[in-house]
Amino acid sequence: MDRVFAILTSVGLRCILGICLTGMVCPLFAQKKSALLMRDTLTGKDTLLIGKKFIPASPEKRQYLLEVELTPSKKVAFTPKEISFFREDGTDYRSFTLRWEGKEQPVFLPRVFFQPEDRLAIYRFIDPQKQKHYYYRFGEGELLPLAVTDSTSNVQSALTDYLLKFPVAQSDKRLQRYIRRMKPTPTSYKRRHRICSSGNLNYLPRFRWGVLAGIGFPSVELTWDDDLGQILSSDIGRQTQWYAGAFANVPLGQRGFSVHTEVTFSKVSAMIWGAPGLGTDMAYNRTMLYIPFSFRYTLVPIHGNFIPYIQAGPVLNIALAGDIKLHNDITDENGYVIHSPSEKEELKGFIPAFSTAIGVEWKVQHSHSLFLDIRYLKDLKDDTRYFRTSGWYLTLSYNL
Repeated sequence: MDRVFAILTSVGLRCILGICLTGMVCPLFAQKKSALLMRDTLTGKDTLLIGKKFIPASPEKRQYLLEVELTPSKKVAFTPKEISFFREDGTDYRSFTLRWEGKEQPVFLPRVFFQPEDRLAIYRFIDPQKQKHYYYRFGEGELLPLAVTDSTSNVQSALTDYLLKFPVAQSDKRLQRYIRRMKPTPTSYKRRHRICSSGNLNYLPRFRWGVLAGIGFPSVELTWDDDLGQILSSDIGRQTQWYAGAFANVPLGQRGFSVHTEVTFSKVSAMIWGAPGLGTDMAYNRTMLYIPFSFRYTLVPIHGNFIPYIQAGPVLNIALAGDIKLHNDITDENGYVIHSPSEKEELKGFIPAFSTAIGVEWKVQHSHSLFLDIRYLKDLKDDTRYFRTSGWYLTLSYNL
């Protein structure tokens, strides 16, 4: 009996599991097909048609009329009074009676946003001037305009008060200001709802600026000289380089992308004894501004105070001052130095470069962060005729 009971139990569990999987798969499969729910005004019953072909129409025309190909030779046009719902290409359309310019008219409105936990749906309407307007409703409640005009003629979102009730919004003034600046569009609402529902303020886009300082260990290398027609390639070695400056970080939306730019003052010097191909001593000095334009991605979905990021982009190196000096001693027949002429060449212009970096942000306080990153920078062109630098840099930044 125990064995029979075990077998029956196993079979029963498999049947239940199969029914559950079927119930989960069938709705997903049905959502991929075209479907419409017809209203029968005579019997009061609804008829669901699945897999019918809808005749293409412009978004404006589709608001008032749905043409369906029932058979290859039969086409039928339905109005919002005849159909309560239809789905096309994964978009749901609902029939509503919309009041526009003092008149009530039946329309099909596409659902452009849905929030399952609160059964909040946002719908779009295109007016005769092809301007987009948005409406919302909770569950099967009343359809309300997403944008309302107050007594001072300011246009605000009707969902502002709803978002301000979230605990994270009540405790953070920056988020409150961000919510009140919400535009009456689904995208603007969705961005703010993500912060409120997750409680993660890292999603809050912020313009930041501050100061930076760092140390670099670039490798200075002699390169080919076109004028002399000689190979001057020679690695001089790594030179310690200090730098300091300021930065600005401009967010691009809410997903963690931003444009990061800096203005950094730096200086590099090198001395070569007996430069190859020239037989002279050479001194290289350059004072410059590094101006990188990087695209940064910060992993904002991460909770907590430590947030990693990566960035990459071009760098413009502008020469403020600098020169190359060639020095060669002339000796007499006895080997004594009798003259030491020096040739000097001023450095001008700029050098294009490229930089990549990986770092981490530490949120020290509510509105201030420390940034520590390791970056690699490489010149894409020789400095005047001789030098090219590349190497690793350690940068510490603080937003004010």
